[in-house]
Amino acid sequence: MTNIHRIQVAIPYPVKWVNCYYIEDSLPTLIDTGLNLPDSFEVLAKGIGDAGGDISSVRRIIATHGHMDHSGLAGKIQEISGADFLVHASDQAKLSNDPDDLKTRMEAFHSFLSEAGVPDPSVKEVVSRLLEMFSSLIKPVSGFKPLYGGEVFGFDDFELHSIHTPGHSPGSICLHSEEKGILFSGDCILEEVIVDPMSDIRSLVEHQASLDMIAGLPVRKVLPGHGAAFSDHRRRIRRIRDRHKTRSDKILSILERSGNGKSRIPFSIASELFSSMSGMDALYCVSSVVAHLELLEFNGTIDSPAALSCGGTA
Repeated sequence: MTNIHRIQVAIPYPVKWVNCYYIEDSLPTLIDTGLNLPDSFEVLAKGIGDAGGDISSVRRIIATHGHMDHSGLAGKIQEISGADFLVHASDQAKLSNDPDDLKTRMEAFHSFLSEAGVPDPSVKEVVSRLLEMFSSLIKPVSGFKPLYGGEVFGFDDFELHSIHTPGHSPGSICLHSEEKGILFSGDCILEEVIVDPMSDIRSLVEHQASLDMIAGLPVRKVLPGHGAAFSDHRRRIRRIRDRHKTRSDKILSILERSGNGKSRIPFSIASELFSSMSGMDALYCVSSVVAHLELLEFNGTIDSPAALSCGGTA
């Protein structure tokens, strides 16, 4: 029988834990990995051992997306086990720490934050921290098998179908077993999205479309990337969409009150919307504002957020 084991791995983020799933099978599979940290590796290896497996016997590593807390250890596990590593093609670039690739990514983040009105000292702090994180918390993999959505992964007594669900990241995927009624949701059924400055997707627009698609699936149990398993995924999705609407309404209210260019800059909106911003908060808060501005523009409520990002008139 195929058994699914959740292994909680600590991460230094507000959510505190990332869920990694070891699937005990004739083709042992790991879904998500945690950060490239010694303690994370030890916890993951122990969890697989407690489930009757061994990290050297893992044959497939499937990342629900390329964010470092979900795929940072993939390279190390691949070195030990020789496992195939599968991640959506749109997120492959996130897993490189080649100096030239990192330089390009840091330049993109610098431009994104600067154009959103973040003060230069904060931009430098965030970019420096991102460079440190990308350089140390991701162990590069030796090779990828790109996913595009629609792939089928066979196990001894069920199948998992990959579904491309962009939004939280451009290459987010979910894995669905209709016969078991389970959905590995990664970070798709979460409220927050992060704007990827190297992608041309509109994060929140895509995220809401992905949520609508997931809501139509026959699911009895969701196994998320963070937090406890839950049922009634449609109710959770409705709650997330309600929160999105509340935040969009607040941003629209700020825009309607302002009327001058400076206060329409995303950083200025974020400063009013969130109680405090320090360190990496600037990236997360401004990302949220930009994503909601894109959604408001997509819905025809405001003019192009590109004009807002530079403090121009909309």
